Amino acid sequence: ELFKQTLKKGWDYKNLADPDVLACTKPIKGFGKLILQRKRWMNGAMDIPLYLIAILTLQAMFFSFIILTMVIFPMVGLFIWLAKIVAQNIFNYILLKKLKQKKAILIYCIPYEIYCGLLSTIMFFYYWFPDKVVWKGRKY
Repeated sequence: ELFKQTLKKGWDYKNLADPDVLACTKPIKGFGKLILQRKRWMNGAMDIPLYLIAILTLQAMFFSFIILTMVIFPMVGLFIWLAKIVAQNIFNYILLKKLKQKKAILIYCIPYEIYCGLLSTIMFFYYWFPDKVVWKGRKY
């Protein structure tokens, strides 16, 4: 909402990938708070252009799709999943190098895939759960 209001005022934006403006934040503590945060983000995302909603929906469905594909066509599913992991890690490597971050990402790529896949699947269903959005103790 803050971003939408900024754009309404005529301001522009740029996504910067520069070590001089890198900000590190603390993670959400607890699964319950995480899904509440993600639901809030998803509600905000419903105001973005339809093509971006479609892309985010496809991303959220990827894990379920790839598991189903691996059941029906194991080698095809495995190839698609590995291609995604390789492409994603090449992108991450380039970005981390540009940001002068020396974190070893390869050891986290498989756990991260599983985490993202499970969280996306959970959120796909939880979004439709008739629950209020909570932000800083307020319910909407």
